[in-house]
Amino acid sequence: MAHRIASYVVDLLSIGFSGLRFDAAKHIGPSSIAAIFAIVKRKMGGSMPGDYISWLEVILGGESSVLACDGGIDSWYTTFNTILTNNGFTADEIGQIKIWSADYPKEMPICGNWVIPASRFAIQNDDHDQQSPGSSSRDMQDKGSVLIKDKDPAKH
Repeated sequence: MAHRIASYVVDLLSIGFSGLRFDAAKHIGPSSIAAIFAIVKRKMGGSMPGDYISWLEVILGGESSVLACDGGIDSWYTTFNTILTNNGFTADEIGQIKIWSADYPKEMPICGNWVIPASRFAIQNDDHDQQSPGSSSRDMQDKGSVLIKDKDPAKH
């Protein structure tokens, strides 16, 4: 499956795409996503395009210690970078792969400090997953809102 996904990414790059978003990346896992990127890099002649960017949707929820902070096998903040480095990715190439900072703004930084540079994070303001008709904003408590229906909190 990794080869098929990587081939799809390379096809998109060949027609002018400069990157893409991986929805629900946490369910694919750091090692599998890193394997996909390694195949893409190989198919692109050994380096990622200079203008490439992607961002991975990794909604932390109550699993922040496992997915971000503790450095275990499922950590997107440490293990993922190590796997990419072991696959020959440069620091600049790793910097092209962003992770959605799902902790923004109410829990940021989720680990109590910046485990990876802030430049590696993407902040998602709204999308079709959370903003479909009849849905309400992501819970941001008193830190703001993503997209308030008619700017009327009572409708949420």
